[in-house]
Amino acid sequence: MDRELEGIKAIFSDNGIFQHIWVMGISMLAGLIGHIERIQNHDEKKFIFMMFIYDMVTSSFVGLLALYACLSAGIDIYMIGVIVGMAAHSGTKGLSAVLKIVAGKYKVSVNIDAKDDKK
Repeated sequence: MDRELEGIKAIFSDNGIFQHIWVMGISMLAGLIGHIERIQNHDEKKFIFMMFIYDMVTSSFVGLLALYACLSAGIDIYMIGVIVGMAAHSGTKGLSAVLKIVAGKYKVSVNIDAKDDKK
């Protein structure tokens, strides 16, 4: 219980809250770039506000997950920025990257297969 309490205190300390704001900023910038790329690639015909909000929320969520996975794995702060940006830019595809980091930390094998084998 004391370990969890210390973790909560660290999140809301001066360094912890700054770290989260920094990650949210990187994540949202990556989500914005991903959204603009989809429009430029004609995956979307025009700007749709709800899709933009979806991309921002997804990128923020994935960015925070990437932060927590990197902190757990003891990764350097600069590499955390790279991983967070790449995972957030990928959106939900970034979840598989975060899963691989966590799996590597705990030495488990992960097979990510998006194909539906139902026939």
